[in-house]
Amino acid sequence: MDVHSDLIPSLLDSPVEQGALRLALSFLGCAARARKRVLTNPDRDALHDLRVALRRLRSTLRTYGPFLRKRVSKKSRRRLRRLMAATGESRDFEVVIAWLVQQGTVPEGDGQSAAELWMRHFVGRKAQADKDLHRALARPFRTFRQKLINQLELVDGTGDIQGNTTPGSVVLSRAADELAGELRSRLACIHGRADVAEAHQARIAAKRLRYVLEPAREFTDDVSFVVDELKRLQDLLGEVHDSQALRAELEQARELFERERAVVGLSELVARVEDRETRAFTEFTQAWSSESAEELFVALASATTALSSLHHGRES
Repeated sequence: MDVHSDLIPSLLDSPVEQGALRLALSFLGCAARARKRVLTNPDRDALHDLRVALRRLRSTLRTYGPFLRKRVSKKSRRRLRRLMAATGESRDFEVVIAWLVQQGTVPEGDGQSAAELWMRHFVGRKAQADKDLHRALARPFRTFRQKLINQLELVDGTGDIQGNTTPGSVVLSRAADELAGELRSRLACIHGRADVAEAHQARIAAKRLRYVLEPAREFTDDVSFVVDELKRLQDLLGEVHDSQALRAELEQARELFERERAVVGLSELVARVEDRETRAFTEFTQAWSSESAEELFVALASATTALSSLHHGRES
């Protein structure tokens, strides 16, 4: 789901409100198309694409919030937040079920296996989550979409600009610098596998920074490099997070397993989850040494400087 190339000059060169409006409308359109796929003929990537579009829309409204606050109501922002939350449960259960499918068989024995019980348990929970999601994507989404279109639509092709002529490149640069500081501090808090919350917050910080920079990824090689590296970091931390979430779900289900006497293969499942978590964290620490992180932040500083100076270059 790439940003339309014709939106980039508008975002970087135009007054920030005008560029941000067009970007937000583009992501809203992507979300509407993905929503239709989820409801009518869901493919493997439909829910993922919907979540990405909604996150990018939310990132745009957050990044350019001071310039869009008079347009986008608090109610619309709350509705967007609720829509994002509604997609989360289905996605989390997808992760659990996909992992169980990958495991194949576990050691056989008498009675029902833990894997079988766990699969049935989470298939049922996902079915309920999907029903809740479909309700959220019916009338609530249509209402949210129309309200937001009304708030974001440009007037006579140019937009009812509020008098602020600051170009989007300057705002984007400032936002990236701020988020880079947050990412640096979050990464510094990760010392071991026990730092679950810290790793999750670092992943969120990397994701937010990537979404801010993505519309300008073709601007310089530095921006493109940073976006790619942030995606790699996000994926590594995502694997850590998903492994930790799997382990937490297994621990919560342990009582259910024991009550149903479904202990066949339970220790094997626990061992596999712990092994996945260990491998994921090891890969993260090896790939993101202090030198690798510093290379990212150096390139990011160069990128934001170039973006910020774009405005001054236009003026001279």
